[in-house]
Amino acid sequence: MKVALITSWPPERCGYASNSSALVKHMPGVDFTIIEPPFTQERVMGLSQDCAVVHLPYERNLQVAVDPQWFRMLHTQGKGTVVTWSNAWPGDHQDDGVLAAFDAVITQDPAMHWPEKNWFYVPQGILEVPLQTEIKAQIGTAGFPNYWKGSMVMAEVAEAMGLKFLDFAPTSRHADAVGMRKEIEKRCHDCEFIHDFLPMEQIIWRLSECAFTCWFYIAHAQQSGVSGSVRLGLATKRPVFLSRAGMYRDLFKYEDEIHFIETDSVGTQQALDVIRPVWEAIQAGSAKHPNRVIEEMNWTKSARIYREVYEHVLSAA
Repeated sequence: MKVALITSWPPERCGYASNSSALVKHMPGVDFTIIEPPFTQERVMGLSQDCAVVHLPYERNLQVAVDPQWFRMLHTQGKGTVVTWSNAWPGDHQDDGVLAAFDAVITQDPAMHWPEKNWFYVPQGILEVPLQTEIKAQIGTAGFPNYWKGSMVMAEVAEAMGLKFLDFAPTSRHADAVGMRKEIEKRCHDCEFIHDFLPMEQIIWRLSECAFTCWFYIAHAQQSGVSGSVRLGLATKRPVFLSRAGMYRDLFKYEDEIHFIETDSVGTQQALDVIRPVWEAIQAGSAKHPNRVIEEMNWTKSARIYREVYEHVLSAA
């Protein structure tokens, strides 16, 4: 099977590039043609000419130049067309015109699995990679350093508990990494920032030395797709603390494995009240860890479902 994947690609500092690379690595036997920016009709139509399936991972703010009409034309040529809707949010109709142009829509929101409409839920994958065995007294997190992601609260938690704060906060056009670093350093004297955009495997390796990881998105993150960066924490198999922000909604059913702070606007004291007793359990070796979530959302399983969707649109073409 030959598939054209229209996406940013490493070394681009972009989560879509990282996830597209992971998808390709986990789909042996599929011959991918990667169509990188600039996205023009000439490039998309020409480079996908010998492909049976054309797949677009779509985010409305990143791919404004993409025209849905291209995919209607590809469909008339007998190709299967697939879009991964990364902005998926129930009740959001901003992208209806784009989504209608495709044979199948992949959503990462389990509440939007509607196979009768050719909408298919596929978990955003979690990598399974080697981990460190030595655990250090430190908190970890990762992701573009937007202010609404809660890093300043994490820094204050680390300072109050006498722990080191490890923050993968890559410089990019998406957020002010330098400004965030200054704010963090005001709040925590023992912190390490990594501003490089590293491969996910390297980030997970370093995060796995942390006693636990935190991801405290606030209410600003309600109406959007599910979080990708939290997968880096889950992949460490260490305790994970999350807010109740909507971007974690696909993880709410894993309360037996993930520690939730019951608000989407986490304050420092709220976080400490939840984390301190768990820190004691971590030191005693009795804290809960993500296991089932990895079994159900690992990239091998997600890639297998992607392939099933590819085969589905081909059979219907």
